[in-house]
Amino acid sequence: MEKSVVVLDTDFGQIEIELFPKDAPQTVLNFVSKTLARSFDGTTFHRLVPGFVIQGGDPLSKDGDPNNDGYGGEQMSAEPRQKSNLRGTISMASSSRVQPIDSQSDAQFFINLDDQCARLDQMGFIPFGKVVKGLEVVDLIAKQPRDMRDRPTKNITIKSISIKQ
Repeated sequence: MEKSVVVLDTDFGQIEIELFPKDAPQTVLNFVSKTLARSFDGTTFHRLVPGFVIQGGDPLSKDGDPNNDGYGGEQMSAEPRQKSNLRGTISMASSSRVQPIDSQSDAQFFINLDDQCARLDQMGFIPFGKVVKGLEVVDLIAKQPRDMRDRPTKNITIKSISIKQ
């Protein structure tokens, strides 16, 4: 897998992300496997934090109960970080209480809205790709109304994720 690009088709448009298989091979393999299995299709962006991240991919976001969004997916081992968490990079989320994280979600991911490298890099989050087209879609999603728990007031669906090349 020399160069892979995935396309997220959302309610607000498409986001193209170039993956970093040399920098995060296990994470990219997991993400591509879930993409090919259509696991992300129909999930939502369930967390919007302006100036920070948009987060999605939780399989529980398909069940219609917004109270359990953010708790789905399994944990997988984290791998060494090779890149920094800069605007437009994508990393897997984590429920690990250890700092730096020792595990990451196998499903939930976030896209950085700003250069968060110092904070998120210290916490151990591993960028495995970057937005190469559609950053304006990411910004539009981030501006949607949200509640006090950073959940969007209306579902923002990831219709599908597909491999472009």
